[in-house]
Amino acid sequence: MQDEFSGDKIKLVIATIAFGMGIDKSDVRYIVHFNLPKTIESYYQEIGRAGRDGQAAETILYYNLADLIILRKFAEESEQSEYNIEKLRFMQQYCEASHCRRKILINYFNEAMSHDCNYCDVCENPPKFIDGTVLAQKVLSAIVRSGQQEASTMIINILRGSNNKELIQKNYDRIKTFGAGRDLSYEIWQAYILQFIQLGVIEPAYDENFALKVGNFGNEILQGKREIQLTTPEIYSTKKKKNTVEKKELPEKDVRSPFEYNKILYEALSDKRKEIAANLKLPAFIVFTNNSLKEMCEKMPQDEQVFRSISGVSHNKFLQYGQEFIEIINAFAQSNPQKKQIKEVRINSTKTPKNIELSDEFLGQVLNEMRSNKMPLSHVLATKILLDHHTIQSDPNLRSLSFHGSMKENYKYNELLKLVKQFYTKHIYSNLDEEVQQYFSKQKFNHISDSRWASIQNQIDQIPIEENQAEYIKEFRLKHKRSHCPWTQDELDIFKEIIESCNDLPLISQVLGRSEGSIMAAYKNELKLKFLANQTD
Repeated sequence: MQDEFSGDKIKLVIATIAFGMGIDKSDVRYIVHFNLPKTIESYYQEIGRAGRDGQAAETILYYNLADLIILRKFAEESEQSEYNIEKLRFMQQYCEASHCRRKILINYFNEAMSHDCNYCDVCENPPKFIDGTVLAQKVLSAIVRSGQQEASTMIINILRGSNNKELIQKNYDRIKTFGAGRDLSYEIWQAYILQFIQLGVIEPAYDENFALKVGNFGNEILQGKREIQLTTPEIYSTKKKKNTVEKKELPEKDVRSPFEYNKILYEALSDKRKEIAANLKLPAFIVFTNNSLKEMCEKMPQDEQVFRSISGVSHNKFLQYGQEFIEIINAFAQSNPQKKQIKEVRINSTKTPKNIELSDEFLGQVLNEMRSNKMPLSHVLATKILLDHHTIQSDPNLRSLSFHGSMKENYKYNELLKLVKQFYTKHIYSNLDEEVQQYFSKQKFNHISDSRWASIQNQIDQIPIEENQAEYIKEFRLKHKRSHCPWTQDELDIFKEIIESCNDLPLISQVLGRSEGSIMAAYKNELKLKFLANQTD
């Protein structure tokens, strides 16, 4: 099965995590988890199987309360139970977060990220908050009146006024809360109860058949001393509503590809790729990537020169496979003359790459030209320009640079990216760690007035701290109150002001409520951002 998947003979694989982690295929576009991973580290590794060719990919995670209950039980029975329970709690908090998930992952692995990714589900659909105090009181009342000995299913049945036989036998139909929540569906109540567990309002007793217990926070809510905010759950249903007109299905559109390609031609090229890969016993993407095929469909190359301008087409690949693909394109062009005409117009604008030797001297010229054109000093961007990468092909400013496409014949993307990064590291930000150490090891200075420090402290105190029930995080926060909180933009703006006028690391750490290591990491990130934003001379 793995060979067939790698060879594009099958498009979808449903497998265990162990099998999935063994997949070596660069053009995986989707990864779907149907259960909750045990840790953030595991999840990060598993989703890393997608998009290894540098193209866009999506990951989707499905989970429910049952997953948490099962994994919690496994964690409690393991040798390092406390450690594994805390890891699981953080995984749960990541899934239920109300801010950018990319930020959480980056910050978890000790990197600083100041902006939202604008791509994850939270960024695309920010959660709506409601006052959940009354909802919580209904749930808490049902739990208390049932003797705190029932799991979530029975509590929801009580709230919805179910005629469940067991419920009636236990006389739960006579308690005051019976039917108090019949206006909400089972799924919505389940989503709310999951939030109550995450927020510490209620706690499942794993050794009592997962009976729900009321915590201290829950008692305060029940007594009207505290309020609680909840996110509005999104419940998806496959049932069709009555009396509604079904929408006509729109033709599929590949919004991720920068190319407008003919799908009939694409399938023909894809079939040829499968045939070659099968004969050579290679994964299909080793012959040509999906984006290479799509670019062939867009440019429709009918000679060697244009074919070799396709991203991912090296000299050797052209000699091995090029002529077979050109024959398919020629046959398609003859039966589609309009497409051929469009293709020829685009070919005329294609820049022929120059064959230049890669060296530090040449990369220095690349760096200077990017600087003089006010471009970000990014090794990723430089690599894409050197290869005429498809993501920059529509930008005339990038295509006009003298070094554009000059390495197209010589290197693969990942290979060249590594070499360019080595140059950038050596000549631009190789000494960042040393600069950070030197800055904070200088004789201490502080040019910020006491009144301004007081104002800064007040601003920091106004930035909300996300609640976190993990015990190990609570311990960190006894010393540094903002530990394991993502840096906000307001906080980074304050940090930039402080760092220009003060290098007293303990003082900065105390005011910002973060560890000294976190402060140094943030300063290093600011230095790197300055380089990449071309703020140097």
